[in-house]
Amino acid sequence: MRVGDIIVEFDGKPVATVDNLHKYLNEESISRKTRLGVLKEGRKQMVTVIPGELK
Repeated sequence: MRVGDIIVEFDGKPVATVDNLHKYLNEESISRKTRLGVLKEGRKQMVTVIPGELK
């Protein structure tokens, strides 16, 4: 992920707002492989991430 990348999908669910993303992150996704749809330079790419807890 880089500055300017936009997360548009989280585990198959559309992400329209930052609130959506926070909600999905709080729904048992910590430490679990998750697929993200990310707009990078205008192209959608799928990436796999493992979200962690903020410390």
